[in-house]
Amino acid sequence: MKSVMVGMLVCLMTIGFAAAAWGADIPSSGAGAAAATAPPPAAAPAKPAVQTPAAAPKESRIDKTITEIKAQVAVADKFMAQHDEEMAKPDDKKDLKKALTAELNAAQAYYRAALKAKGNSAFVTKADEKQTFLDTYEKPNRDKAISLMLELAATAKEKKAYPDAHNLYAEVLKMDPKNATALAGIKAVDEEARLARMNPTGKSTGGGSNQDIKSWQRDYKTDYSGTHIDWARSW
Repeated sequence: MKSVMVGMLVCLMTIGFAAAAWGADIPSSGAGAAAATAPPPAAAPAKPAVQTPAAAPKESRIDKTITEIKAQVAVADKFMAQHDEEMAKPDDKKDLKKALTAELNAAQAYYRAALKAKGNSAFVTKADEKQTFLDTYEKPNRDKAISLMLELAATAKEKKAYPDAHNLYAEVLKMDPKNATALAGIKAVDEEARLARMNPTGKSTGGGSNQDIKSWQRDYKTDYSGTHIDWARSW
């Protein structure tokens, strides 16, 4: 009986040692358990990406053309302001040559604006937009140039400066070959000049003397592409 009890005691002690060893591997509900189940540390937030400023859109060919046209119109308007300022002066202080030169320069600047519009209208792809572009930038500037040139030609004709008048009317016909005023004007100017050359007395018959015509021809610059005309001294 005693040996049986000793055996049972040894058996119980063995089971107790085994349970103690097994329990050592199981984390308790204390700090060890918390450490085992704690989540990993959160990653540092990513820095926002630096955005490169978008490049400014490149100016289109037609936008550049419009800018250049407006610059030419501004030049023309400036010349017209000079003309108007001179013409507003009393007759004894008015410089007619200066006023006429400013008016001619304005006409040329308006016409350059019109040519710029016409020459670059091909870059407007849609037909309706192209017509709108021409109506806005080509036609009004060409019409202004023609109107000023006709005024100058009429003034030259009135002053019997026939070479000036002839060439001014001719320039209008380059802008508008069917312009009725220019066609009639150049015909009348040439006829008056012819009668003046035929007059043997040198007196005016509506066309000035031969000597006057030589003076006008000497003073007139035939290169109209220049920036001004040397108006006849006889004005």
